[in-house]
Amino acid sequence: MNIVFGGKHTATELMESIYSVLKLLADKYNVDNFSDIDLHVKLLDCDEHDVELIDTRTFEPIAVFEVYKSANDVDEVQDRGNLTLVIDNTKPDK
Repeated sequence: MNIVFGGKHTATELMESIYSVLKLLADKYNVDNFSDIDLHVKLLDCDEHDVELIDTRTFEPIAVFEVYKSANDVDEVQDRGNLTLVIDNTKPDK
């Protein structure tokens, strides 16, 4: 199932919207468990410019930000660099 949140959202608005959808699924349809969750987002700064997270070790953009439920699941990602937020204002505005 794809759940689409159109338009621009603040972090708070997005959290509230996601919570509302999950609450609806739980309350109305008794859906309390989820797996294989993918969340695709376009990161924006306060001036609505595109931003990327950059790995400080490789200086490559982070394409996938992985979230694990427990520390036991992260063995294979222990040796990664830190994240840095980079604003690229050289891109033309759309």
